[in-house]
Amino acid sequence: MIRRNWFVVVAVLLVAAGRVTAQEPEVRVVNFDFQGADLQVVISALAEAAGINIVHGALPARPVTLRLNRAVSVSEVRRMLESVAQANGLQLVEENELLRIVVMPVPEEEAAAAGVAGRRVAQGRRLFVHKLRHARASTVVQTLRQLFRLEGGSFESEGAGPPSLSEALRQQRQAPYQEVDRLRAGDVDVQGQGAAGGGQQGVAVGLQQAVDIVEDPLSNTILILASPADYEVIQGAIQAIDTRPLQVLIEVLIAEVRRNRNFDLGIDVNIPPREGDDPQVGLTLTGLSAGDIALQILGIGSVNADVILRALSAVGDVTILSRPVLLAQNNMEARIMVGDQRPFIQVFRALPTDAAVRDQVVSYQSVGTQLTIRPTINADGYINLSVQQEVSTATSEVQFGAPVINTREASTELLVRDGQTVVLGGLIDHQRQKTYSGVPFLQDIPILGYLFRSTREQIIQNELLLLVTTHVIHNDDELEATTRLLRASMKRMDERLPDRIPLFEGFGDLPDSIALPVRPDSIPVPSDRGVPPDSIPEPRVPEPLER
Repeated sequence: MIRRNWFVVVAVLLVAAGRVTAQEPEVRVVNFDFQGADLQVVISALAEAAGINIVHGALPARPVTLRLNRAVSVSEVRRMLESVAQANGLQLVEENELLRIVVMPVPEEEAAAAGVAGRRVAQGRRLFVHKLRHARASTVVQTLRQLFRLEGGSFESEGAGPPSLSEALRQQRQAPYQEVDRLRAGDVDVQGQGAAGGGQQGVAVGLQQAVDIVEDPLSNTILILASPADYEVIQGAIQAIDTRPLQVLIEVLIAEVRRNRNFDLGIDVNIPPREGDDPQVGLTLTGLSAGDIALQILGIGSVNADVILRALSAVGDVTILSRPVLLAQNNMEARIMVGDQRPFIQVFRALPTDAAVRDQVVSYQSVGTQLTIRPTINADGYINLSVQQEVSTATSEVQFGAPVINTREASTELLVRDGQTVVLGGLIDHQRQKTYSGVPFLQDIPILGYLFRSTREQIIQNELLLLVTTHVIHNDDELEATTRLLRASMKRMDERLPDRIPLFEGFGDLPDSIALPVRPDSIPVPSDRGVPPDSIPEPRVPEPLER
């Protein structure tokens, strides 16, 4: 009886447990995986999963990443919605059966601190095109890169002559844009790293956002991709660099003085003291009947240097090799070459073929007068001159199937005043020449032939002189006035010298006296300005130059 009752109790308990299990509701779980999704999309998905009615206005456009490593119940989704809203500056407000989402108010201190960043995000980067007026785009880009620490390589280097084949291939492989990945904030030291670059990118010193600077050498334009605030800083630097450079008018006289054992030909330099005299330049031909030539050079400071070239006999002992007038930009190299290209056999070989074939490679060597000058104008009116003079001639001596090149070269650094003339000399070349003359056939008889021939040995010395005069050109008026003066000088040459001077046969006509300008401010100005064309004002003291 007891066992039977126990089975009845167990059966009742099992039936009751089954009813309780059937009455429990089913638990629903969800899982989320958002990577860089928009904030509004994430909030809408969470609200729909939680079964919440929401309302909101314009939400910030921000990317949101939400990844769960396990599934969660619907009741936990609301807490996730609150966390996402709080992380993005939003607030949840319950109103009846709606959940209103609003932007969380920001304190005044935080708003002031985040004002600059907010403006940067709102403004963004724009493309600015800056056309240069005077400076080269490659030079300006290099300076900006050094100033703002924009690192980047160079795909186009500026140098003398075209690049080699290997260099051209290497430049083609390089990308025109270089990205920067190193920030140097708070450092204002200017350091140059590398050559002028084609494109640079990065957050630079003194700038707020990433900046791209690309040059266009064809149109001399700079393309800048930056925010408006950063462009104002860069534009100020460009305007300080893109100024009109000064120019230097360089007058050069290259003369060669030849003297030998028979002729008394030399150079005398007299420096007598003079006070109160203005510098002047003149070329005076005196004593042509006796063969003397006096070349008077302008006064240097308080002295006057008279360089006298005396040719006492033969015609052609003094030769003006070249008299160029160069106009060079400040800190830019000016080069002139007067001569010819002499061919030389560089490689000679016989090819192993049935027919006799000779293969040879011919190269050319520049022979003549070459002058290279680089002027640098200082703020006090003085000019640093880097002068390199070379005179080369092909002699009658032949070695290895090619004539020997006789070269005389002078290289120096000078500091001269505006309107001053410097003289470089002392480059002397010694040549020994032997001339044989006699009775044909009889002079070739051994021993007895000396009675029918004569030998003349002559030692010739050629001395090279270089006279350089510089004038600073400040503006277009001075350049135009200088051009008119040079044209007038060339016209006076033909009018004042009716007959050709035998001494300078083959080198053009020279007048008795040529007046050269001392300073650009001493050049005659047009008559419409109230100053007679023939009047020349007194030279003034050089004033500091301003860029």
